[in-house]
This record gives sequence, structure tokens and C-alpha cells, in this order.
Amino acid sequence: MGITATHSITFHRKYFSIRLVLVLFICLFSFKNSSAVTRVSVSSGNISNATTWQPSGVPVAGDLLQIQNNHTIIVNSDISVQSVTIDAGGSLKWLSNKKLTINNGIIVNGTAEIIDGNIELLQNNGFFKIGATGTVIWNPADNTTAGATIFTKGKEEFHPTSTLIINKWYNYNSVPLGSVVSGDFGNLSVTTLSNGLLFEWDQNNQFETHQILGTFTIDQGWIVLDKSGTISNTFINEINLKNINSYL
Repeated sequence: MGITATHSITFHRKYFSIRLVLVLFICLFSFKNSSAVTRVSVSSGNISNATTWQPSGVPVAGDLLQIQNNHTIIVNSDISVQSVTIDAGGSLKWLSNKKLTINNGIIVNGTAEIIDGNIELLQNNGFFKIGATGTVIWNPADNTTAGATIFTKGKEEFHPTSTLIINKWYNYNSVPLGSVVSGDFGNLSVTTLSNGLLFEWDQNNQFETHQILGTFTIDQGWIVLDKSGTISNTFINEINLKNINSYL
């Protein structure tokens, strides 16, 4: 049986509809990617202030933020972005209970003071990097598993001369720090004093596979390297017991 004119018209209409859908999809995909903006700080200020950034504008989801040397940016409101890079000499701080949500990850070559604020990493295996001159202070408002996604979801990369300061942890009883960090540490400082109580924090031999390549400082803390009896070759470059409430 031959193809009639009616069949031909129907075929062309279906073909045209498929092509139209494909073109619209490509346009929408291109628009989504082209809408991402890299915003570089031009001065210290609030993260939600349009004039803090070049090009000027309030950051939105999809934007890549870069904080330059000598600039201090304050997370003054809940905000979502694609990623954050803090240059050497730059600083990122939080107002109480304000939340920065990042999709891809964060690179810290300056300072990130996560004190009484929150940070959420959306992407599994998103990057969490602390460079040679970088320092991260961890003391979040949301001290729960849900508030620690930068560790539980992140793929960490800490330079041997980087500094990570843990002033608060969501579970001293059963979550060793090394169990949620994918690489080695540079300089590491920990505190297990909470509400006047000194908690014991068993690291379950995690520092054998996640080595401390810099100085391990215990500041008012009680750290146990291992209780399992499997410890055999744990390397810590240097240990600093800071005061009388520091135990290892």
C-alpha cells in the first residue's frame, strides 16, 4: 500500500514537532548555562549587596563567586550559589544562623570562618579544598549531620600547610573526623569541650589512612587515636597539647 498525501502530511507534522522540541530543549539548556555569572569582589561588604561584586548584582544560584585579597565578605542572608573561591588574604564570615548553599563546592586560599552560621553542599563529591595559605574554622550553628554536608558530601583536598580548626562536632561518640574526610590533613586543631563538658573523641585509627601532615593541636580536647587495637603505623608530623585540658 502506498503512502497517501494525508500520511505524508502527518509524517511531516510529527517530524516538525520532534525537531521543534529538540530546538527548544537546546535553547533552554544553552540559556541555563549562559546565565551563570562569575562575580568577583570589588570591596568588603555583605554577600547580598549588589555593589560588592563585579559585575554588579546580587548573587543567585548558578553564580561563581571569587573573594579577592583584602576583602571580607559577610554572609548576611540565606543565599545560594554555584561555587565560592576565596583568594589568599580574602575572608568569608557569617552572621548568626545565616546559610550559604553551594552546589559545586568551595576553595579556600584565604579564611572561611563558619562561626554560628551554616554552609550546605548540595552535590555529592562536590569539592572542598583548603589551599596552602587557607584556614577554615568550623563552628556551625547547625551542629548536626544535616549541617555537616561539606564533610559528609564533599571530596576534600587539604594542602599540607593548610589549617582546619574544628571547634564543634556533631557526634563525638561515633563519627571520627577521618571517616568523613577523603584525603589527608595539613594543620589540624580540635576542641571537644562543649557546654563545660570535655568529650572523649575516638578517631578509630582514621589518622593512619588520613594522615596529619602538619601540626595536630588539641585545644581543650580529649582525643583517642584508636580503641580497636588495629593501630600500627599512624603518622602525625607534630603534636601540640595546648593546655591542661588537652589529652591524647
